Amino acid sequence: MSRFRYIARNDRGFLTRGELEAPSGLAAHAALQRLGSQPVSIAPVENRLTWLGRLRKLSWRDAFGPRSHDAEIALKQLALMNRGGLGLITSLQSVAEQTKSRAFQKVIGVMVDDLQNGKSLHYAMNKHRVFPRVLTQLIEVGEATGELADVMEQGANQMAHQRKNRNAIISMLAYPACVVTAATFVSVYLVLVVIPKLQTFLTAMGRPLPRMTQSLLTFSQTMQSWAPMIAVAILALCGGVYVTYRHPRGRLLLDRWMLSIPILGSIFRLSGTITFSSTLGTMLRSGVTLLEALSAIETLHRNRHLASTVASIRQAVVRGQSLTAPLSRTTAYMPMLAQMMAIAERTGKTTEILEQVTKFHEELLQATTKRLGALMEPILIVLIGGFVGYVYIAFFVALMSAGGGR
Repeated sequence: MSRFRYIARNDRGFLTRGELEAPSGLAAHAALQRLGSQPVSIAPVENRLTWLGRLRKLSWRDAFGPRSHDAEIALKQLALMNRGGLGLITSLQSVAEQTKSRAFQKVIGVMVDDLQNGKSLHYAMNKHRVFPRVLTQLIEVGEATGELADVMEQGANQMAHQRKNRNAIISMLAYPACVVTAATFVSVYLVLVVIPKLQTFLTAMGRPLPRMTQSLLTFSQTMQSWAPMIAVAILALCGGVYVTYRHPRGRLLLDRWMLSIPILGSIFRLSGTITFSSTLGTMLRSGVTLLEALSAIETLHRNRHLASTVASIRQAVVRGQSLTAPLSRTTAYMPMLAQMMAIAERTGKTTEILEQVTKFHEELLQATTKRLGALMEPILIVLIGGFVGYVYIAFFVALMSAGGGR
């Protein structure tokens, strides 16, 4: 049993305060109604913990703050409880009880305070970065039209699609990145640590080294002599990239260059196209205007070049142009997007066509990432295995040469 602090309005209309014990917030809500009171707010009473108790409650979930996945699950729960007739404050308190993230519980607590002070739900959500701007605009429309549950469900589905596409790209890049990093450390260790010891051992035999082994030792000596300069060059390169990335114009140039990288650039363009079409379709379906939807998509893009492209598209629409004209002039998105938007403007079935465009490009993104992953694996195996194998062969050739000469 947990203890809850409540504020309720009795049958005479007066506010009452108190505490009660119940299995959950929903059970406390039902208990107050059975007593003839209408709950205004219900909050769990936090028990004071010792330092050991606080240490046990620490979780890796709170290391980076509230996650978008927590917000996605909360939206689905809020939509379900809203359809069941439960109030927003009570629903949010129930969500706070069910989530395991203490950081997200604090977000919910601030939102409950805002709602109790008469603020709207979209205002309460807009204060927290865990809820994207697209979602807050959808919630604002849902509050105005009375279709809040449907809008929250659409927002949750939109966040789920974005998470799915983002995870697909991360999964595709994670394997080669980990393998290349591990191979780099192994190669540096072999060249700077293992091979010099091998050189000492083989030189002590007093025999001439085979050409293969000698070339490996020469390479190791060269790398050792150049190692400080190489380290300084790498640090300077990383520092230059960081400074360029932090500068607005430099960030724009780097993001534009990322879209032009062979294979990887097409994956980033696919992801941007999916974000544009899915978000625009969801917002137009919910009643958001085209200009507001484009403004939200601009903030949603992490790639500055894509964001600037959406900004120029929005300015063209403000000047009276159709959406197809500026889309057809840009290469930031996949060409099919502009072609399908032209069809949508002629037929008037914009949301349906945008949904088809999203589905097509999602399937294309999955196929591209799988194909690239399958291509990267044998290439990495050949390169890394070739280098490590060369070191081992050179070592054993030297041993056999030394043994045969005795």
